[in-house]
Amino acid sequence: VTLVVTPAGGASAGSGAVSGREASPRSISAQAAGSCSPATLAPTQVGLVNNFSAPVAWPTALSIALMDNCGNAVTNGQIVTTFSNGDPPLALPLLNASQGLYSATWTPHSSGSQVNVLARATAPGFAAATAVITGAVPPNAAPLLAPNGAVHPFNPETGGPLAPGTVISIYGSNLAGQTGQPATIPLPTSFNNTSVIIGGALAPLFYVSPSQINAQVPFELSSGGQYQVIVTANGAVTQPESIEITQAVPGISGFANGTIIAQHGDGTLVSATSPAKPGEFLVTYLLGMGLTNTPVGTGDASPSSPLAQPLAPVTLLLHNNSIPVAFAGLTPGLVGLYQVNFQVPAGLAAGTYSLQVEQGPLASNTVTFPVQP
Repeated sequence: VTLVVTPAGGASAGSGAVSGREASPRSISAQAAGSCSPATLAPTQVGLVNNFSAPVAWPTALSIALMDNCGNAVTNGQIVTTFSNGDPPLALPLLNASQGLYSATWTPHSSGSQVNVLARATAPGFAAATAVITGAVPPNAAPLLAPNGAVHPFNPETGGPLAPGTVISIYGSNLAGQTGQPATIPLPTSFNNTSVIIGGALAPLFYVSPSQINAQVPFELSSGGQYQVIVTANGAVTQPESIEITQAVPGISGFANGTIIAQHGDGTLVSATSPAKPGEFLVTYLLGMGLTNTPVGTGDASPSSPLAQPLAPVTLLLHNNSIPVAFAGLTPGLVGLYQVNFQVPAGLAAGTYSLQVEQGPLASNTVTFPVQP
């Protein structure tokens, strides 16, 4: 219960808040002669109570009723909650203006026998105010997605957009009972009692483990939209994570040190001991180049005739200079893997050169490779 007492001689206002998981703030006020000048904030936690118990991966409502010292609802505030168990901060958007109610869903990631939830409220013209409650987050084996945990493995960007058909990595915990990868094409949409739903469609699976899943974004998803990623593991379901879908997000395969994974004409890898030569053709591999002129089913092997080439135009940049693309498209016989074939310019001097692919407004990661005449 929060009681607001106005200054002597001012207006009289009272505000009560009932705590509980299903509670909402209730207020009564009676204006008397005189006036009250708002000067301080009074945040009240109405979504959880002290001595709460919120298991790991269990969605939990956090709600704050924000009043000033005159009993007025504050609707232009900002409320951010922090957690002593190391969970990332959570901003609470305004849910109900008439009640000054700010609310969001907290899905605990880390367990703790005593966890403090601190809500810090700010608003223009007021000093910051806080509300703290304490409870427990018991361990729980439910599957849990990491925040912004669905990423492009060749061109990782936290919260970055993804393209239809991209093979993505999804990170979290308890995502599968055991590690494994299917050996059949078309790829299955369920493996080791784990499945992934992206935008309401089951996604083909390349690999599953307790902490990582590799899956293909369905080709059927339209660019320009937000879609949810949900993982089911052993009958339990994660909270959704949102991803943005755009036309193409190219990413070139490379080693951890940034050097390219590319092949000579004989299939051997380009390396420091086997550098590229001016005038020769190389093949490099990519993910995320989007829809193709020959439609390919999600999870299906790419065709060899006719070849499937990306609809989004491809520009290849060698040391920031455009060079011709001999071929760009899906690699025949494989799922979701693209390739770009190009010729190293004749007369190129010895050295290390950078390579990047552009499709529309988005560019790939930058990789390097050695050249030796």
